[in-house]
Amino acid sequence: VSSLKNLVLKPATQGRRFLEYLNSAEAVPIFDSHHHKIHVLNKADFRKITICTVTLDFFTELAAQVQHLRQIGVDVGKYPIWAISLNDIRAYTDIFDNPLTFLHFVEQRGMAFESNILHQNDEMDHLGLYLEHNHYSTHAAMLQGGSDMRVNFSGYRQKIDHFFEERLLAPNYPCPLKQKIPARLLEVINFMASLKRRGRSCIASFLLDLSGETREWVGNAIEQDLLRQSNMLPSQSISLNGELSLTVFCWTPANVRHGNKEAEKAFHHTQKVLFANNEEVRLLLELIYDGNNVLQDCWWRWVKRSEIPPTELVQLAAETEQLKQKRLKKALAERGKIGRNDTCPCGSGKKYKRCCWLRS
Repeated sequence: VSSLKNLVLKPATQGRRFLEYLNSAEAVPIFDSHHHKIHVLNKADFRKITICTVTLDFFTELAAQVQHLRQIGVDVGKYPIWAISLNDIRAYTDIFDNPLTFLHFVEQRGMAFESNILHQNDEMDHLGLYLEHNHYSTHAAMLQGGSDMRVNFSGYRQKIDHFFEERLLAPNYPCPLKQKIPARLLEVINFMASLKRRGRSCIASFLLDLSGETREWVGNAIEQDLLRQSNMLPSQSISLNGELSLTVFCWTPANVRHGNKEAEKAFHHTQKVLFANNEEVRLLLELIYDGNNVLQDCWWRWVKRSEIPPTELVQLAAETEQLKQKRLKKALAERGKIGRNDTCPCGSGKKYKRCCWLRS
């Protein structure tokens, strides 16, 4: 217990004190050991903060469930703490080739800290769970089903162990440990890692939050739109409703994004989708491809209902109604019939019988 207090509790307490200092003002100065100011940190520059306590000692069984050590007098508090040995954290450099994907894992690791359901005995099992289930704390909660039982997963580190065994035999052995992500979506996330624009980790995390089926749907939709444009047809917006609020526009030389005109078109359409779905905020993602359908650039913008001028609301409401009718006609043409208890194709989120049934 005394060792744990030195290895985990003291640095965790120091980390909390630093966060309190960071939150004490919009901007706080940082000093070196000679009390000379060397930098200024702005609180608004940080979206997520995780206190990471790193030690040379190998204590993975206890570090993996540090949030449950209160019973033996090591109370690190409720703020997410990632306690990890140096050996384990070095393993991540061989597994993650994209810093944005690594940051998404750190977010999920923080959610596991806050979970009273997960009781893992191995740090690498946390990684294995992430690679297999993405939101693995949510996966554990679904398995628990609201009961009082605790969930302990084992064996998820086996693929990781096998990878490092292969690396011992062949140092250049490629890492096969990846989440299942369609090529087009992975291309976007990897491209964002090369950018220096503010907010890129937030957008990458937003995309990585998508479930497996939804990832496939978005990836296929991008591929189909690029194929459509290669046949000299106009681009079509890709809008995701329900799980996450996302609208994607793909631009190719066949439908060039010259600047303000196309950007305004994409923005205005996203506003209509936001209104049609009765949302407060929606992500607009624009992807620019070359003649070989290779991603060259991407732009993003959060479209918010609160930022729409009151003078535009009436016109936008009328255009939104037209969009709903267009969606309804398309759904009827494709399906032939819409079930009364099906989700209404207009995007409202209501059942068809309680929405557009009487108007169709």
